[in-house]
Amino acid sequence: SSGINAEWPLRPGTTVAMTALRGVKRQDEHRYTGKQFTCFDGSQSFPNSVVNDDYCDCADGSDEPGTSACANGSFFCVNKGFKGSYIASSRVDDGICDCCDGSDEENGKCSNNCAELGAHLLAESRRKRKEQAMGYQVRMGWSADGKAAKEKRKVELEQIRSEVEHKKAEMDERENVKNEVEKPAIEAKEAAQAEFNAQEEERKRVVEEENRVAADEVFHKMDKDQDSYISPEELSNYANSESCLLPSDELQVMIEGGEIDTPALLQQIQDKIAANREEEELRVLKEERAQVKRAKKPALKESKVVDSEEKKEKSTDCDSALIPLL
Repeated sequence: SSGINAEWPLRPGTTVAMTALRGVKRQDEHRYTGKQFTCFDGSQSFPNSVVNDDYCDCADGSDEPGTSACANGSFFCVNKGFKGSYIASSRVDDGICDCCDGSDEENGKCSNNCAELGAHLLAESRRKRKEQAMGYQVRMGWSADGKAAKEKRKVELEQIRSEVEHKKAEMDERENVKNEVEKPAIEAKEAAQAEFNAQEEERKRVVEEENRVAADEVFHKMDKDQDSYISPEELSNYANSESCLLPSDELQVMIEGGEIDTPALLQQIQDKIAANREEEELRVLKEERAQVKRAKKPALKESKVVDSEEKKEKSTDCDSALIPLL
């Protein structure tokens, strides 16, 4: 028989555009044209009449794309309206409909349900894209909330720092008046401020370096195969670990999204570490403020006792009865 699909004509009235040669992908049809056919592995050549003659001539089975003659052959289902696919040649004309367009069986034995499958696949693809878009919006919302919270913590931290510095300045001034040594005290304060500024700059540099190193350590814990890329599986393993730094729900959205944006993930890790550090600094500064207030209360009590003693010395016999009321 010839290589053209003469023994398997198109079904009357069908809208499926089949390839001219049964079981052959359209891109491969040119290999079956001409008077001679060469096996795909290049081992032998035969007259074109051997194609689809239900006898296996080529060792790779390439001469029988539309029959079940070759055990290692493959049959291409066009499946217009769905997805083209290959099936084993052994499943051709076996009485079971494997291709959704029915091209693997004799004409009329199978119904063509490729359009329905294609519609379902399209609907599922749209559903997934919609879920991914929603997940992206959620992630962006979390990111915006995180930035707002970070700015709020920054403002609060600066306010507390300003208050602490103000209290320190008041205490320094009182100490200057008490000791009646204005100039040396001012010079000492300026030197201390300069040192404080230098230390603060150094502290910021050290903190930034520590944050970067800490983020790198977390990243390397995630990156099990050390390929500098975080796969969904690696991120999932990290999300289930006890040392997980980022919120599990945020990680889940990234995992379900498929490909991980590694630079963005590393930046999130650094932001989270910096936020944790700022929260700790805020806690320490609040404690310092509380200590300043506690230190101030005894001084006020001592001042009240001195005033009371002075009033006792000035009181007369007639108003001595009022002393207990002071």
